[in-house]
Amino acid sequence: MLRGLALLSLVLLCTRLATAVDKSNFKTCDQSSFCKRNRGLSAGGHYEVDPSSVAIGETGCTMALVHSKSKEELVAEVHAIEGNMFRVKIKEKEPMRERYEVEGALIGEPKVQRCEVKRSSGGLEIISSSSKALVTFSPFTMNFMINNEIAVILNSRGLLNFERYRTRRTSPDETEEPKSDDDSDAKPEDEGG
Repeated sequence: MLRGLALLSLVLLCTRLATAVDKSNFKTCDQSSFCKRNRGLSAGGHYEVDPSSVAIGETGCTMALVHSKSKEELVAEVHAIEGNMFRVKIKEKEPMRERYEVEGALIGEPKVQRCEVKRSSGGLEIISSSSKALVTFSPFTMNFMINNEIAVILNSRGLLNFERYRTRRTSPDETEEPKSDDDSDAKPEDEGG
């Protein structure tokens, strides 16, 4: 009887605490510009590799990724590094301003190593010792394999979405996004600097 009463009291206390949360302290999706821009993102191939842009080097390759609707371009670099790994960097082809690149997170730059790149009509195969990366051109995906088993797939559902710097809207016709005191959702917009 006492256990049942204690359990009932605990359930009532937890229910009371759960309803005591002030929901006005949290942003809704309508108040977050990042959420508004990305909520409607659907699966599918948004980016494709431009086969004519592929440049093959001794340690990897670079290629242009073209957005299927906006035709904006990104540059993807894939390099083989020591330890059966690959390094992938994706950045804007013509950025509004240079992006910050983290320094000091790694102890020195990773050491690149030679690799073999085989080209086919629909993609690339980058082979480095017992690992390889399979690049599919359309839609853009990368399968990273170790000992012929898939370890990681990049962009498997076609949801790659690159946030570009944008200029602020100044036209009175367009509605301004709500501003908050704490702009912690890190909008990558041009601040005029």
